[in-house]
Amino acid sequence: MRKYSIAIGTIILAVIVLLYWVDRLPMKDPASPGVPGQTSQGKDIDLAATSANSEGAIIDNTNGLPSIFRQPNLATTDEEMEAMAAQEIERRKQDIARGMDEWRTPIEFYGKVVDENDQPVERAQILFGTTDLSHSGTSDYPAESDARGSFTISDIQGKLLTVKVSKEGYYASKQNIDSFYYAGQDQNFVPDAANPVIFRLRKKGEAEPLIHIPQFGLRTMRDFLLTADGIPVEISLTDGKTRPEGQGDIRVEYWAEPPQPGSRKFSWKCRISVPGGGLQPITEEFPFQAPDTGYIGAEEHEADPESGGWNDQIEKNVFVKLRDGRYARIRFLVLAVAKQPFFRMESYLNPSGSRNLEYDPNLRLSPGSPGF
Repeated sequence: MRKYSIAIGTIILAVIVLLYWVDRLPMKDPASPGVPGQTSQGKDIDLAATSANSEGAIIDNTNGLPSIFRQPNLATTDEEMEAMAAQEIERRKQDIARGMDEWRTPIEFYGKVVDENDQPVERAQILFGTTDLSHSGTSDYPAESDARGSFTISDIQGKLLTVKVSKEGYYASKQNIDSFYYAGQDQNFVPDAANPVIFRLRKKGEAEPLIHIPQFGLRTMRDFLLTADGIPVEISLTDGKTRPEGQGDIRVEYWAEPPQPGSRKFSWKCRISVPGGGLQPITEEFPFQAPDTGYIGAEEHEADPESGGWNDQIEKNVFVKLRDGRYARIRFLVLAVAKQPFFRMESYLNPSGSRNLEYDPNLRLSPGSPGF
């Protein structure tokens, strides 16, 4: 830290000295009655070595520095220069000290782990992480929830605290807040023992073998090309391949107008339907049980380029009930690309007819497997 401060002070002092000597460079005095080509002190200068830039600033071509850089209020004595340098060094030291102090902020935290029924979860694994002044810049602290689901930490320092909560046999909610700033923000986190931060876990159920139409190549979902004239594209949820019209499980129709002149926006709409069945939006975080009622025939979306909410894509998560009574859940994305629109999807189908859609990769069915 001491070496760092000295280095900063040395640089500042060098800049001040440079400006000081620039200020003392001899310049032509236009008010002097002396002989042309002499300074007011009577010393010869080369008139060709001086010129003016486009802004009218006199430039001394012997050193290339414009007089606009001259600082009339700069210190002119060694004592004043030293005082200014000392003040600047002290200011920089204080700035650095304040920044370092943020990484030494005392941390305490109070949390509680509950399940999907708001019941406490005992012996959940907690991993605290801080950004601090340690050799690696971060430190980790393991902990565990007690019989009330509670956990806490104190007597540590840092600027940012992260909190990861997990337990074997449970899913961690993506709604959990896991980062907390203790310094450096306009509004920093303030711990409150009477109001611990809640972390939610969901207990895993009994998964059944599902047909999973997974990623395609390096993408996270499978892609299907669409046309702008409403020609339907139908997909089978048993193998993820297209089918002739009337034979697929999911049907997607897309219409689009040419883009407006001078704009990338255009009018488009799409319709997703289940021939002979229905679908309904998913509203829960863990969609593991398909509802038995409430399905509609189609989900439609229309994009008006004149509206403020225009977008070139939509993403939906839906439950599906097929014509044969089987259930599935689908995540799909329609991208209204002007040159080549396409539809992207990922699906989970229970071939047994059960409404259970909880997925275990170890139970994934593939072509040729019993029950496929």
